[in-house]
Amino acid sequence: MMTLLRRALIIFAVLTLGYVPSAGASPQDIVFHELTLDSKTNPLTVNLGFGLTNYPLLADMLRNGARAELQCTVSLQRKRLFWTDETLAEKKLAYRLRYDPLTREFLVESGDRPPMRHKNLEPLLKKRLEKIQVRLGAKAMLEPENSYVVRVVAGLRHLPGLLNLASSVFFKNETIIPDTSIAMSFDYEPLPPAP
Repeated sequence: MMTLLRRALIIFAVLTLGYVPSAGASPQDIVFHELTLDSKTNPLTVNLGFGLTNYPLLADMLRNGARAELQCTVSLQRKRLFWTDETLAEKKLAYRLRYDPLTREFLVESGDRPPMRHKNLEPLLKKRLEKIQVRLGAKAMLEPENSYVVRVVAGLRHLPGLLNLASSVFFKNETIIPDTSIAMSFDYEPLPPAP
C-alpha cells in the first residue's frame, strides 16, 4: 500500500512540478514602430505603433482556444532631480484577442467598440496596432523649461476562459509576452506668440 502511494506521489510531482515550457512556447517580443508626441495640439496627443515578432505562434494559440489581452499603458511624467518622477497623465488600453471557430475569424475587441474581424491574425493586428492615437490631457499641464518623459509599456497576457486541458493547470504563468517599454524624453519650450 505504501509503495503504491509513494509511486502516485512521485508521478504527481513529476507531472506538476517537472513541467518546463519549451523555449519557443510564446511569441517573442513586442516591437515599437513609432512614438511621437504632438504638443502643438490641445489635448496632447501621443502617436504610437507597435507589433509582434511571431504572429503565427500567437495565431496557433488562439485557434487552440486561448484568449489573450494586449495591455498598453501610456504615461506622461515630469522628471524630477531629487524625487521620483511625477505622473501627470496616464491612459490604459486593452485589446482582447480571440478566435471564433464558427466564422473561422480572429477578433480584436477594444472597449465598447464593435470587434474587428479577419481571417488572418497578422493583417488584423497590424491594422489595429500600427497607428494608435492617445489623448493624454490638456497642454496646460506642461510648464516651460521642465523636462518630461512619455513612457509606453505593453505586454500580452492570458485571459481566463474555458479550461484548456492541453496546457498545464498548476502554476500556470499568465504572461505570454513580458512587459516591454519605450520612453521618449523632451524639454518643453512653448512657441513664441505670432506677430
